[in-house]
Amino acid sequence: MDVPLQQPMNSTTVKRQDLLNAVNTLPETALPELASFLDYLQYKVAQRSLVSTKLPATETRDHAQAQTPLGQRLRGLRQKIVASGAPLLDREAIAAELAESRNRV
Repeated sequence: MDVPLQQPMNSTTVKRQDLLNAVNTLPETALPELASFLDYLQYKVAQRSLVSTKLPATETRDHAQAQTPLGQRLRGLRQKIVASGAPLLDREAIAAELAESRNRV
C-alpha cells in the first residue's frame, strides 16, 4: 500500500490536527517509539517548568505522567535516587560524568 508523502511540518504552523494526522499514518510498529519520545518530551517540558519556577531539583510536578513502561521505570529510578538523598545531576555534571567514563575505556 502506498502512503502519500506529506509536506514537512513547519514548526511555526504545527497544529494538533496535523500531528494527529501524521500519527495516524505511522505503522503500528512505530507507535512504541513515538510513545517513548512523547514521554521524553513531557519530561523535558516538566524540567523546563521546574527551572523557570526555581523549584528544588528534588521536587517534580506530576502533570506529565509516564505513559510507557520505560517512562514509568525511569520515573521510579528517579524517585529512588531522590529518596536516597543522592544529588540529582544537572546537564554539566552529566556531561562531566560521561566524559570521565569515556576516558576510562
